[in-house]
Amino acid sequence: MAIKKVFFYSIIFASILTMTGPVGAIVLENPLTGVNNFTDLLTNIFNAAAGIIGVLGTLMIAISGFIFMTSAGSLEKVTKAKTAFLYAIIGMLIALLSSGIAATIKSVMMP
Repeated sequence: MAIKKVFFYSIIFASILTMTGPVGAIVLENPLTGVNNFTDLLTNIFNAAAGIIGVLGTLMIAISGFIFMTSAGSLEKVTKAKTAFLYAIIGMLIALLSSGIAATIKSVMMP
């Protein structure tokens, strides 16, 4: 009976993986394309990192919301969800500020 369950769940998992395909794919551009100096390279790296951190932050907010909703009043799970939410918000703020940091570095290096 246990083998049937494992087989059933593996078929479900495989079908979910094949359904997702390239519909919501994120395309990361080569950060070295069109780079003429160090500040352009830094700007491209910061922008790419901000995009990745933004996506991960959004995912973590969704996960923390799921943990919070399924906590069933457990104080430990509620605390875990709140901590994950806080860290996700902090990460997203860093992602938003990274473009400002890159612009500041660029203005200091190239007057």
